[in-house]
Amino acid sequence: MVSGTVDSLRRHRAIKADAEPHSDPERPRDAKGELRRRMLGAYKPALHQAAFSAQLDLAVAFRKCRSFKKLVDTVGTLIGGMGEKPEAWPPEHWMQSRVT
Repeated sequence: MVSGTVDSLRRHRAIKADAEPHSDPERPRDAKGELRRRMLGAYKPALHQAAFSAQLDLAVAFRKCRSFKKLVDTVGTLIGGMGEKPEAWPPEHWMQSRVT
């Protein structure tokens, strides 16, 4: 999991309070297994996926995860190819460092 994104998921009661991000977020191939190791119980997509998605900090993922940044860039290219022009893509605040 991306450093920072696991922090946003810790707010969910199913995630361990001391869950730590993977040292190299681009390396793991067993994403569900990585998630299970950071949970208090079993991962159940029907129960957890929507809630986790809602809590995931996309700005942090964009700044810290090369593959997510590539996905965002590709979505922007596809939207542009359909003749649409998003106001700002990716959103400007995703590129700014957050001071906490």
